[in-house]
Amino acid sequence: MGLYSDANPPPSNTPDVVQIDMPDGATIAYDHAAHALAVTLPAGGTATIAPPPPAAQPSTVLSRSTARSPSTMMCRSPALPPQPMM
Repeated sequence: MGLYSDANPPPSNTPDVVQIDMPDGATIAYDHAAHALAVTLPAGGTATIAPPPPAAQPSTVLSRSTARSPSTMMCRSPALPPQPMM
């Protein structure tokens, strides 16, 4: 990163591409208009790609109160039985 000039040109001339060039020759480029990621590794390079974490399951908060007792909050997940919230 820094200020680009004739002596220090940007790694990509395309405004939709963000590119990082590493000292060992590896490059990472993301074209946000095309939603495309390109990675180039030098000989012997390795890559790890992990899936995104599972989406959080929505929970339901139930509230009930009676004239004789204070409100009780319960939290329920689709996979678990209701549990009192502290």
